[in-house]
Amino acid sequence: MDRSFLNAVIGVIAIFVFGVFLMFKPSDPRHYNEKFQEIFTVNMPRPIKEFLSGFSMEDRVVTRLVIDSEKKLDPKKVVAPVNGKNGTQAAVDAKKTKAEKQRQDLRRRQYLQKQATERAFKMRIVQESERYRRELIKRNFEQSQNDMSELKTIYAGNKKLNLAPEAFQPDAQEEKEVLTADQWKSLILSQPTRENVQRLVEAFQKNEIDLESYLQIAEVLIQDNSEEKKRIGIWALTATSSVQSFSLAVKLSSTQNADNQKILKDYLFSYNRPQALGSLEQALRSPDIQVRSLAAQIITEAIDKIKAGESLFSNASRSQRPEGSTVSSLAVYRRLVPTLQWLVSNPNSGLLQWAQGLLSQLQSSTTPA
Repeated sequence: MDRSFLNAVIGVIAIFVFGVFLMFKPSDPRHYNEKFQEIFTVNMPRPIKEFLSGFSMEDRVVTRLVIDSEKKLDPKKVVAPVNGKNGTQAAVDAKKTKAEKQRQDLRRRQYLQKQATERAFKMRIVQESERYRRELIKRNFEQSQNDMSELKTIYAGNKKLNLAPEAFQPDAQEEKEVLTADQWKSLILSQPTRENVQRLVEAFQKNEIDLESYLQIAEVLIQDNSEEKKRIGIWALTATSSVQSFSLAVKLSSTQNADNQKILKDYLFSYNRPQALGSLEQALRSPDIQVRSLAAQIITEAIDKIKAGESLFSNASRSQRPEGSTVSSLAVYRRLVPTLQWLVSNPNSGLLQWAQGLLSQLQSSTTPA
């Protein structure tokens, strides 16, 4: 056999044996790489401070038994712990629990006693009320019986004497209570009915209420938002005839609707009647230019109708008009001459030219009255 071949076989066998030896040889941690060991080293966490310092025996009840070697232990003085507490603390807690239970029992007894007292008081009230009611019924019954006996006696006596009932005597009756201005105002404003306003008009005609208060009530009604109250107020206003009523109608006319304005316009025109010319003359001297101007306007309208031969008040028949209520000529306006002259002498009146024109018509008029 070739020697070189033999050496090769021996080398291969040696390598195989060395490999088997390494495979079955135990591992030694000392042969690890130090860097590899640093990477995979695991250290358990440790507290930064000593945690045992947070635990103490402060505020704790600890049963200690100190035994003196020279003295014998007295078992009666040794108190065993009760539910984790010493005997002294347990006794104190037991006393507290007993005292609290006594207080609760006392409060419960007080509450029940209070409830019983209130029930007894209410029952006594009910009993007293019932007793009073029965006594009242009894007294009323006895009184009614006595009244019936008296009526029977009186009736029997009158029948025996043949007495007739007393005749009605108006003069002997009590006078009707007269309301004050404030009472009338309160009544009308709280109950603004036609019946109450009719009573107000009658009271004014009897001089039971003054004109100023009367017109104040009418003005409040006319200025109300209710159309019914406005109509009632206008009705009350038109039942009077004075320069104050004339001025109030002039003041309120511009704030009314068309129908109410027509009613107030007809009312103002009615001052051309002979019995109302005095108030119309006072209106011409009013410090209010609006009142003076409207008075002059209705006088002009009436004179124009007289000149045209028309009737001033055609809405009523002659039989319904009071005597002297119509105007048939300019002669009735001659009573206005002094007032017209005053207007002419006062240029600031605003009616200078109108007064001069009417004054010349009246002075030149020859129409018989």
